[in-house]
Amino acid sequence: MAEQLYKVLQRERYGFINGSQLMAAKFCTITVPEPRWDIPEGEWYCRTPECVVRECTIRCKTYGEPLPNEIWCPLCGESMEFKHWLDHETLVPANADV
Repeated sequence: MAEQLYKVLQRERYGFINGSQLMAAKFCTITVPEPRWDIPEGEWYCRTPECVVRECTIRCKTYGEPLPNEIWCPLCGESMEFKHWLDHETLVPANADV
């Protein structure tokens, strides 16, 4: 089986992708230093040893307003530790003309 190489689909070139390119695309989540959008997405970690929750991905509905000082674990109710912001990328085959 031949190895397939992928490249990041450039954001300014988003638009129409034909069906075969979309079928061959891969979608991934990456960590970023700061959110790029008004509705940030991030991961928080529950530090409580007895709690079964470890990480929560949270899509914030702040619309540009500041986040609260603390995010609480949905299971144990204790304060969670911020880990990083998340963003999403679309990968297309490197030989695709997109």
